[in-house]
Amino acid sequence: RRLDQFALGGEQNWSYKSEGVILNGTIALNAQQVVFVESRSRQSVEHETDRIPLSTLMEDSYLVSLSSDSGEVAWETSLDWSGARNMLYAQLVDGKVVLTTSKSQEDKAHYMIRVVNAKDGSPIWAAEHEHVKNGLFHGEQVHHPVILHRPDGQVLLVAEPYLYDLVDGHRTVPDGAADDWALRRPGHSCGTLSGSGNALFFRASNPTFLNLENSTFTALAPTRAGCWINMIPAGGRLLIPEGSASCVCHYSLQTSMAFVPVTGQSSGEGIPSLPDVLPKRELFRARPLYRWLFDSESIRSQSFLPSVGDVSLEASETPTISSEGLVFNGSQWLANHLDSAALPRMPETITLEAWVQVEASPEWCGIVGAVQDNGSYERGCMLGIHENRFFFSLASDERQSLTYLEAPTDMEKGKSTHLVGTYDGSVMRLYINGVEVAQSEEQQGSLLVDEDSWLTVGAYKDNDEFYRLKGLIRAVTIYDGAVDAKTIRAAR
Repeated sequence: RRLDQFALGGEQNWSYKSEGVILNGTIALNAQQVVFVESRSRQSVEHETDRIPLSTLMEDSYLVSLSSDSGEVAWETSLDWSGARNMLYAQLVDGKVVLTTSKSQEDKAHYMIRVVNAKDGSPIWAAEHEHVKNGLFHGEQVHHPVILHRPDGQVLLVAEPYLYDLVDGHRTVPDGAADDWALRRPGHSCGTLSGSGNALFFRASNPTFLNLENSTFTALAPTRAGCWINMIPAGGRLLIPEGSASCVCHYSLQTSMAFVPVTGQSSGEGIPSLPDVLPKRELFRARPLYRWLFDSESIRSQSFLPSVGDVSLEASETPTISSEGLVFNGSQWLANHLDSAALPRMPETITLEAWVQVEASPEWCGIVGAVQDNGSYERGCMLGIHENRFFFSLASDERQSLTYLEAPTDMEKGKSTHLVGTYDGSVMRLYINGVEVAQSEEQQGSLLVDEDSWLTVGAYKDNDEFYRLKGLIRAVTIYDGAVDAKTIRAAR
């Protein structure tokens, strides 16, 4: 009954309160607008469970468009569609809103499509068709349409079993097919379609794709897809996560599968290839997640309160504060929980920052972080010291082992140092006093942590090792995201 938009940091940007109820399956959005169907009928508004028949929802319904930036209503138009019965979907593509519904006629599903202008809701074209398959017991009446952007520039609306040109609504067929062509899946066909380019993916007994360039079907594996949208073309791959475990159909090889592209030379005749590209990680401005200042004003009993975030740090001994920060005497150390390993929330990309003065360096010690390095089991991240050199270590979910990124030269003892390690999802960087001194591209993906770890300051602690710092730390910060080099230089 309302829509809310939140920023990446969790702050609410805007809220839209419906005059009735919003149909979940009709919410569609892009960078400019959010569209949905809203029912304002009295029965819908006063309904006790919100499990409302579509016929009731359509009694006083409106197609509404909001601004993505402000949440304000840009336009709305009455949606008189008394024939809608089974479901209602909306899609937003290429300046158009595609609305699809169906009703059951005897033992077949009858589909109805309306395409309207996304600028004002004015109609562009409409169409109706009957499914070629008999029966209403395997989801034939609730198939979700697919939008295909073909390599030749044509945009198709695939509303099973037919293809429509999205521009003007004329029915089309695959290259070389007969004029009366319809998609007839060659096998048991629960589940709905997905697609990319010239390929449609679906269940036809087994996971199957249809090449629209030559109307050929290819079974991919002796398994079964799930009962909804379970074949995902993304990032140059076809992904089929396990989705059939609760089904009693044949082919119960319950496993997830991924298919990679094949080259032109090695591909079988008629098999379309997806481009071998991976999406770039969207970068955003890093923000402080946790920050602690080690001064007398931050102490409460034997703990340090955060200046940012909600995690306090417990001290193992009575804290001693100097003008350069908290004194670490080789036995003092801090953690979110001294007696138990319970890691607070850590971000997917990260920056660790510390102002530190090292008096003596054992073979290993930690400055700030959370790490598990127990044989082949490696998780977490840490700023620390190894054999008189600063390091930044980190493990990602794709590599699942730690990279120790070390400074190329020995550190200067007794000197206040600004130390920063950043990871943006693909590159680790180590900065000393605002200067990048080392980088690595060994890690890929999100930060991989063990929740049964200690978040420590002044110590390197995991299940096997415990190495403490001898020196001083003035402040540490953990950021959500990778702080850029310009900001790091300005902070030193």
